[in-house]
Amino acid sequence: MILHWEQELEVCLRAILCGIALRAVYDFFLIRRSFCDPGTERLLLDSAEDLIYWIFCGTVVFTVLYHYNSGIPRGYLYLAVGGGMLLYHFGPSSYVVRAVHRICLTLKKIFERRIKKPLQIAGKHLQKHVKSITIKAEKSLREASRSRKKRASAAGTKRNTKKSGKERTAGEKKKKKAGGRK
Repeated sequence: MILHWEQELEVCLRAILCGIALRAVYDFFLIRRSFCDPGTERLLLDSAEDLIYWIFCGTVVFTVLYHYNSGIPRGYLYLAVGGGMLLYHFGPSSYVVRAVHRICLTLKKIFERRIKKPLQIAGKHLQKHVKSITIKAEKSLREASRSRKKRASAAGTKRNTKKSGKERTAGEKKKKKAGGRK
């Protein structure tokens, strides 16, 4: 009989630890959300994340309790999981979230100072060079299209003069033929 109670106590402690671990996983969602701007897209994303999280929680709780309790569902074990979540939520959760948020902000500042600013400066110089290259390319394209237009108009006038010369000769031939019949 004592062995039975020891096993039940062990399974209950595992359920509490499972609740603590699941609530700790949710802290990562809270930390990510602290860096996002509010909006309709965020509301939809948060709702989808929460749905996936709770499906994940249900699967984990069922698997853990099935494995450690030989598939026998016990109501107090689900309460133990919820109690573990509450224990972590009212315990170290807020401190962990603040500490990780501060670490992320520090890393973000380091990134901005050490990596982002030099990249921005290099980007500005690159942008100047790209702009000058595009201006030169646009000028050469304009000049090329102008020269094509000039060539096309010159070729068109040559064709027109040839046609008009042929028409004249044909017209003259008709006149000669008409004049010769008279």
